[in-house]
Amino acid sequence: MSEAQPKGARSCISRYLSSWMHALWTSLVVVLQVVLLMYEGHGDTLGILGDIFFQIFFTLEIIARFTFCYRSWNPRYIPSWDWIDLFITFTCWFRFADPALKALAAFRLVRLMSILPKTKAETEAIFHSVVAIVQVLSVLLIFFIIFGILGVQFFGGALNGRCIRNGTTPSASTLLNDRTCNKNPASTDGYHCPANFTCMPYHNPQHGWMHFDNIGASILTVFQSVTQVGWTDNMYIIFDSGSTFAWLFFLASIILGSQFLMNMLTAVLCDSFQSRERSAVWWKWLECGVEWSGV
Repeated sequence: MSEAQPKGARSCISRYLSSWMHALWTSLVVVLQVVLLMYEGHGDTLGILGDIFFQIFFTLEIIARFTFCYRSWNPRYIPSWDWIDLFITFTCWFRFADPALKALAAFRLVRLMSILPKTKAETEAIFHSVVAIVQVLSVLLIFFIIFGILGVQFFGGALNGRCIRNGTTPSASTLLNDRTCNKNPASTDGYHCPANFTCMPYHNPQHGWMHFDNIGASILTVFQSVTQVGWTDNMYIIFDSGSTFAWLFFLASIILGSQFLMNMLTAVLCDSFQSRERSAVWWKWLECGVEWSGV
């Protein structure tokens, strides 16, 4: 036999907390708090009073929801939204000691997504596909490590060459231009300095961020290529350093990383969303069958 439904005041409070009216008023308070966060000053009276009001309001609201809307605190029966709101509400109490924690209140805007059914379904699909996303991200991490090591082995220390005037030390005044050059005079590949200039180590491209001298910078450069933002510029910079076959490295990283692995991550999210839609249709059909049978 199923447990009896709550009666009296408890039932009324539970229905109100689940109604659209409560969601509307709470959303207005969330928006008001975020607007106050954007325009308030540090330590002004309005900001302090607003912090106290919003903190008390959301604390009482989260206590009421966990008390009247759920019969147990089993995570399986409590929406992810409420756990996030509970964490934000509890953490924001410490912002009176550290004002920087006040910024966490901005994450309450995520709660507004629960009002629209379609947006709520998409966000819940992301929450329920965390395990699959972590698996894909693990494959991506292995991919970045492998190509990061390849970048260090193939192009490490090759991108800091610049044309420096003969008989001078490398500096901005003795620099011909900011183009990468080939430091190997015996090689015919890449860009070679004109007369009276010698290719010498000076600095790496893009203000020192783009290079393969260590595994961290190498992974960062590979990640930039996978995003397909400025990867052609990076490839031509490596061409100038004398690495003629750098196009194979970038072609492989873009095909595997951008076209395959990143699309796999998108496919995981799409599959999770479609699975939840199929599950919702199944439960709706089952409920209709139960009502039809008179159970």
